[in-house]
Amino acid sequence: MCAVRRWQIRLSLAVLCVAMIDAASAVTLEVHATPPVIVPQVIYNGPRDEKRIAITFDACSSIHMSQVDKKLVQILVDNHIPATLFLGGKWVLDQPKEARYLASIPYFEIANHSFHHPHLTRMSAADIRHELAEAQAAIERVTGVTPRYFRAPYGEYNATLVDVAASLGLTTVQFDLASGDPDKSFTAERLSKWVIHKARSGSIVVMHINTHGWHTAEALPEIITALRAKGYQFVTVSELLNEPFPAPPGMALARNEHHLQIPVLHLTPHSHLH
Repeated sequence: MCAVRRWQIRLSLAVLCVAMIDAASAVTLEVHATPPVIVPQVIYNGPRDEKRIAITFDACSSIHMSQVDKKLVQILVDNHIPATLFLGGKWVLDQPKEARYLASIPYFEIANHSFHHPHLTRMSAADIRHELAEAQAAIERVTGVTPRYFRAPYGEYNATLVDVAASLGLTTVQFDLASGDPDKSFTAERLSKWVIHKARSGSIVVMHINTHGWHTAEALPEIITALRAKGYQFVTVSELLNEPFPAPPGMALARNEHHLQIPVLHLTPHSHLH
């Protein structure tokens, strides 16, 4: 009987330990580690002396149910194309199954594209912080991934936005080649020719994966084939920047729409990457 009793006590303790671990795990989901120290900067491209291109896709949140271009995703997967995907927080919550699937692809990189896709330059620093943090939390909760890059909706940014993003551990990444895929007048042929002609070493190309690109899936195979034939390698943004990537001491200053000076990083063959 004593042996049975000891066994029951051990079992009870084991159950209690598991319960405590589960409770701790649940609490952990709500506790965010201190974001890494990030220098406020805007990145448009990678090194120009390496034939590498980062092809990126925005999944913009929308007022209605957000969508995903499954044909486009399948093309990327079938061709093993590394890509950085900037996901909206609401988009992730609207498409949790698709978000988890995208995050499970080893050569896809998940990034932050705000929660509601608002005009962030019209918002206060506090509201910007809430918008980005809410997206960060949604992406972490659904995919288990903590993004380290952020892209501003509509390509609009200012010093306040870049500073807030950095305080949350997010580097702002824009692009130097807009594919033009949201333009309804762009045919698949025009889209592919534009990207193939304009792409250069270090380019960060932006397209859309939420069906806001009208002919993206149609144009993508030709873009992949042609750029590979030119000797380009597709990489994620972090691979393009050879992360971990300390900001160099000298950064160009650019002016935004409100004429505020903010640091913008354009990598050249002379940039020192570590």
